[in-house]
Amino acid sequence: MARLEDLSLTHRLFVETYPFRKVDWAPGARLAKPLSQSKLALISSAGVYLPGQAPFDLAFRGGDFSFRELPNALDVRLLKIAQRSSDFDQKGAGEDANLVFPLDRFRELVEQGEIGGLNHRHFSFMGSISAPGRLISDSAPQVAKMLHEDGDFNLYDITEDEDAEKPGDHLDQTLRDSMLQSWLDQLGDKERDVVRLRYGLGVLGEPQTLESIGQHMGVTRERIRQIQVGALQKLRRTVEALNIHLDDLV
Repeated sequence: MARLEDLSLTHRLFVETYPFRKVDWAPGARLAKPLSQSKLALISSAGVYLPGQAPFDLAFRGGDFSFRELPNALDVRLLKIAQRSSDFDQKGAGEDANLVFPLDRFRELVEQGEIGGLNHRHFSFMGSISAPGRLISDSAPQVAKMLHEDGDFNLYDITEDEDAEKPGDHLDQTLRDSMLQSWLDQLGDKERDVVRLRYGLGVLGEPQTLESIGQHMGVTRERIRQIQVGALQKLRRTVEALNIHLDDLV
């Protein structure tokens, strides 16, 4: 799991201002029997697919909400990846797809008696779907129905999220920098300077610590922290008002 400081500077800024969705998962399904008696299916959001299948469409506005059916007998080494997220480091998965689709590991668990068995098919989606309306209303219920038909699954009905974005609610990524600049222009001079220094935006180079910015501006570390918090709150309100999601911009 990446730490905040491991992310690129632009990603760090947006993560701190991103209006994350709030989802009530209750009532959730409970496992009714031990894993050693259960049949499992893998569902991946890594965008894996097999040769001969169409890759996920990276240019689809809001994210490709389709899915790929993967047979249990597949050779994991043949899997390919089509993933639109710029945060998804595919290097490790390219060397061993079990990192994102651990079918070989689950086969070992079956042999060890830890789980009862594997379904005859599994499913793959592409993550980073910023406009999930049709994922929620169409493809996810379709996969749920298929798994239910395979047996030994107790699934709740999935209904459409009326408040979810539609696939057209996507911003051209070429607008990212200009939008960021316009948002920063709405801040006061000190707030804008603190954000730029703190995240190393523009031509200012590496991100600066609260202490170093305080020394530069002649105030305490705590005062810089307060300015930063206030600036990020303003940016968050701007993002929420525009109904923009992080993956639409980065």
